[in-house]
Amino acid sequence: MFQWASSLHTSFSPHLTLSMETLLVEFAHVADWLEGPLRAFAWHPHTFKFALGLLDDSIRVYNCKSETVPTLKHRLQKDVSVLAWKPLCASVLAVGCETCILVWNIDPTSLSTRPSSGCAHVLSQPGHSPVTSLAWSPKGGVLLSASPTDTSMMVWDVSTETCVPLQRVGGGGVSYLAWSPDGSHVLAATPSAIFRVWETRNWTCDRWPTLRGRCQTGCWSPDGTRLLFTVEGESIIYLLTFSTTGES
Repeated sequence: MFQWASSLHTSFSPHLTLSMETLLVEFAHVADWLEGPLRAFAWHPHTFKFALGLLDDSIRVYNCKSETVPTLKHRLQKDVSVLAWKPLCASVLAVGCETCILVWNIDPTSLSTRPSSGCAHVLSQPGHSPVTSLAWSPKGGVLLSASPTDTSMMVWDVSTETCVPLQRVGGGGVSYLAWSPDGSHVLAATPSAIFRVWETRNWTCDRWPTLRGRCQTGCWSPDGTRLLFTVEGESIIYLLTFSTTGES
């Protein structure tokens, strides 16, 4: 019975049969993830700095106000696929890896070019890998993480290194996250032809189908009432409009 159920699940979600490397190639946010020199990139939302994830899984942090370029390395920092700066904070960078999330705290006034691995907190949850999407709440109090192999997205309290899973059946996993600037909504795309829009006040969601492929990316208007998104294989930008109460 279990074998039959597992076979049925993979028939609806064929990506679950892919290797870890192929999953990362398919769902990472940059082109040519496997062989290109750049595996991840993130501008800081409030300061003049950015982070680069490189092919050797090191991360370099560039700041226009400093000549020091810290290089971040950690034994668990493997197959980096996504970077996300914490809003309203100049020093905290979340890194999505093959088996975990690393949350680095990098002192912006330090002249060290090689911060200690002790500056990184490790966040992990069984079955939640590889981590291919991260999204901080607009005020930085909560971190969301997603994996295309896990139907739950994780809501992390980074300070206590604990999480609450938000699970919905269908889609085979969560491949992309985008939090609206006003904090009211979260787009959660899946590897299949459906995506969800979560209303964060009560963490309820609406399920939306697409006609052909999966939702690849999306962005919100500043007030969280409009969502632009694209679908794999289509040269069209779609628009959804939501009320200010979070209802579609």
